[in-house]
Amino acid sequence: GQFGRPVDVAVDHDGNLYLADNAYMRIVVLSSTGDYVRQWGSYGAGPGQFTSPIAVAVSPTGLVYVADDVSQRIQVFTTTGAFVTQWGSYGSGAGQLAGPWGIALDAVGNVYVADAANNRIQVFTGSGQFLAQWGTLGSGPGQFDKPMGVGIGPDGRIYVADTWNRRIQVFAALTTPARPTSWGSLKTTSRPGLTPVPLSPAPRY
Repeated sequence: GQFGRPVDVAVDHDGNLYLADNAYMRIVVLSSTGDYVRQWGSYGAGPGQFTSPIAVAVSPTGLVYVADDVSQRIQVFTTTGAFVTQWGSYGSGAGQLAGPWGIALDAVGNVYVADAANNRIQVFTGSGQFLAQWGTLGSGPGQFDKPMGVGIGPDGRIYVADTWNRRIQVFAALTTPARPTSWGSLKTTSRPGLTPVPLSPAPRY
C-alpha cells in the first residue's frame, strides 16, 4: 500500500485500482476502498518485468495493458498479474515506439498509444497487431509536440493531451481499417465541430 512514484491509474469493472508505480517497477492493485490486493513486477527487460512503467489501462475483457517506457513496449497481463503477451521495439516504423507515455482502450478493445517522441498516436488490436497511426511534429491541427496522454470517450472520440503545444486535440472515432494503414492529417479523420484550434509553437523551458 506504499508507493515510490505512482504515475498512472486505471480502474476495472469491479472498481479495483491498478497503479503504475514507476519508482519500484511494479503494478499495484488496490480495492475500490484502497485496500492492498496484490502487486507484480520487478526491474528488468524480461516478460513481466519493467524498466519504466509509465501508463496502465484495463480492457473491457479484463486484461491489463502497461506501457513500459524505457523498454519501448506494451505488456499485457491478466488482472492477477500473469504475463500474456508483449509488443514493440525502439524506432519510428509502424508498430515501433519511442516514448509510449499514454495508453487507452476503446469499447472493442483496440489499444491507443501516445507515442510521444515520434509525435503520433498509434492504434493496435488487443493482441498487438498494428492498425493505424496519425500525427507529425508541429502545431497545426492533427500535429503534435510530445503527446503524453490519450483517452477514449464513450462515443469513441479520441482525446489527446498535446503537451508542448499546451492543448487537447479531439478526433473522431476510429473506423477500424480492414488492413493496416496510416494517415497524417486531421482532415481524414475529423468531423464537423471536432477540428482542434491551431496554436502557435509553444515556448520551451
